Amino acid sequence: GTSVPEARSITSPVTLQIWLPPQFDPTNGTDEGSLLQARLDEFTERHPGVRVEVRIKALDGSASLIESLIAADAAAPLVLPDLVAFPTEGFQIAAARNLIYPLESYLSSENGEDWYSFAEEMSLYNGQIFGQPFAGDALVMAYRPVVVGDPPTTWDEVLQIGRVFSFPAAEERALYTLALYESRAGELYDEDGSLQLNPTFLESVFNFYQKAEEANVMPYLLTQYTTDELSWQAFMENRTQMNITWVTRYFNQAPEGISAAAIPTDDGVPFTLAAGWVWTLTGDDPDRHQQAVDLVEFLTEEEFLGLWTSAAGFLPPRPSSLAFWPQGSDQALASQILPSAAMIPDKSILDFLGNLLAQATIDILKQAATAGEATDTVMAGLGE
Repeated sequence: GTSVPEARSITSPVTLQIWLPPQFDPTNGTDEGSLLQARLDEFTERHPGVRVEVRIKALDGSASLIESLIAADAAAPLVLPDLVAFPTEGFQIAAARNLIYPLESYLSSENGEDWYSFAEEMSLYNGQIFGQPFAGDALVMAYRPVVVGDPPTTWDEVLQIGRVFSFPAAEERALYTLALYESRAGELYDEDGSLQLNPTFLESVFNFYQKAEEANVMPYLLTQYTTDELSWQAFMENRTQMNITWVTRYFNQAPEGISAAAIPTDDGVPFTLAAGWVWTLTGDDPDRHQQAVDLVEFLTEEEFLGLWTSAAGFLPPRPSSLAFWPQGSDQALASQILPSAAMIPDKSILDFLGNLLAQATIDILKQAATAGEATDTVMAGLGE
């Protein structure tokens, strides 16, 4: 007599609930919103027994994606969504709290190919696939071609151009400094996976800052920029001519006359740090997991992802998607930075190391420490 409920469960419609932040709302009237809505409609047309319900959750605060998921998990597993879109940091918190499920057993065999390496890193937690990337972001250098000319690719060229070069020097995660360090050292970890900094490489980054400060390329005012937004604002007000920012800000906010290029490195070889967004599996009902992951794969198919990221002003996490971008400077920029991007370090490392690096950077730009002294302070803070 077990066959009756089984037969009924197949025909009764399944409603997959997905949680999104307001910026990805399919009904918000944007081009990317309309593309997503059409894609969701296409999925339900192809799967007659499945409905999709979208809930919009804030990014921050008590009703945020992560807080709402924690509350739903504690209160009533039955009200859990099936899928949640998380940014890199929220994804790590959700995985650490066991709020999301590994995807590996549900993904199709061909899903594993065609990802940039930063996107592969972004999908993992403790070596297992817990997220399916759908949007990328990375640090770039925005600049005024009319003032700067060709964009500098090395630290020496930045100094030679002699124009003010800004970044959020007081940002507590110190991502730009970390990007420059990693562009030289390649790794933040030793073989055992513990944090390890090479003082020689670190001092070379601080030396660049010290020289730039002395040349007024990185003036004291950079130490007031605690956020990407403040640094961008100074750049928009023409107080700086080159500025490190997130490529999504450049895509979505740059006016005419502003271009962007890879961030200058010591040797001119492109390198950047990236973050982004992943789909995660959150529902408690294993019978629905496969349908939910089928939807995830449908939403991250190469052509759709290419069209959607282009409209939304994000980087595609898969190389094949870039072919669906319109040809032009944005596509050229994306193809230059994506292959060399590495994922930003884990939140636990950023919280600890970021503060040390930010303080050292401020000290150099305020002439309170030399590059050598700042390096010693950071190494001492790490206990090395």
